[in-house]
Amino acid sequence: MKTKLADNKTKPTTASVEDFLNSITPGQKREDSFVLLEMMKKASKEEPVLWNNSFIGFGLKRHKSPSTGREADWMRIGFAPRKTNLSLYFGDYVEAHAAALEKLGKHKAGMGCVYINKLADIDLKVLQGMMEAGLRAGTIPEGSRQVVERNDTTGIESTERPSAKAVKQRQVGGASEQADTARGK
Repeated sequence: MKTKLADNKTKPTTASVEDFLNSITPGQKREDSFVLLEMMKKASKEEPVLWNNSFIGFGLKRHKSPSTGREADWMRIGFAPRKTNLSLYFGDYVEAHAAALEKLGKHKAGMGCVYINKLADIDLKVLQGMMEAGLRAGTIPEGSRQVVERNDTTGIESTERPSAKAVKQRQVGGASEQADTARGK
């Protein structure tokens, strides 16, 4: 069965990545963005492209949604300097990087990206490894969104994937995880 290529709202532009990054405030976020630019450029061996005047992407791949089967073109890796954080995209689902995320430092994880406040909060060597792993992953294999979780009380393992809300609420090294630990969760 042939799948239809989705009309992606987020598309590459011909706008200057450097001009976009130079317009970012505050200065620390701009500096961190230039560091990310160089790290991703080195890892991907690709030139950066500005997508929708807000994402900096490297390379291009065809992504097929495991839930809908729709296909769309997307960056292999990239990042977006947002008002409140830096969003990092590794070319696959965040849960594929679970082991690295435990070592990364302060961050929040969504379904497809990792949010950090500043590079000083994370381990750049771990970040580099995540970039390289995301580039090696290429496309997302069927079933990669399944996570095996073990309930320590019952010993039952589940292969159901977590809800989007549960994944978005997951935070490593941050206040919500520390609060859960303090409450005995």
